[in-house]
Amino acid sequence: MNRPLPLPKGIFVATVILLLSVSNLGAQGSKKAKPSKLALGVVVDQDDQPISTAIVNLTNLQSNKISQDITDEKGEFRFGGLSPDINYELQALFHDHWGKKESISIYDTRLKREFYFKLPVKLAEASQEVAIGFLVIDEQGRGIPGASLKITGTQKIETRTATTDSNGLSQLWLSTADHYSIVAEAKGYETQVRESFAPSKEIAAVQIPLKAAK
Repeated sequence: MNRPLPLPKGIFVATVILLLSVSNLGAQGSKKAKPSKLALGVVVDQDDQPISTAIVNLTNLQSNKISQDITDEKGEFRFGGLSPDINYELQALFHDHWGKKESISIYDTRLKREFYFKLPVKLAEASQEVAIGFLVIDEQGRGIPGASLKITGTQKIETRTATTDSNGLSQLWLSTADHYSIVAEAKGYETQVRESFAPSKEIAAVQIPLKAAK
């Protein structure tokens, strides 16, 4: 009886590799890519009026990368192409008014999420706000980083806080219809108090000099 001749060793190995490659390709082809997610919504004020030019931050909680969208005239924003395998966090901001944080979980199978951010501000009041810069300096005129600011309105009794950056700068949105007291503090310096400050559109920045503590 004639027996089939064995394949040469090299041909046998090549045949096995080819079969495994075809098998792997078939397995990969059977795995469909997960569809991306979509996050959209609207930002409104306390009276449910849409806020345009509000900023919405989308934070990738895996890489900590922040993406931003600015709301349109209807107060709407949109983030597309979100990975279903990454957790995200959203937060809205208008001037210095932050909304509560919302999240998108990898365990949430919904491909479309709609959000409604209600910020603690009224547009009528926000229209009177201006961005004021604060420069905290030492006796040589150098900016003091890490200085803390406490700014309290005399009409609407609320205190806003801020910390200066590496150049001694910070910025806050304040109402031109109010007066404020300012307290500036920094380690190694005497506390500086300014009893009354009236913001206006003509004031871009305020210098606050601090003396070294004795």
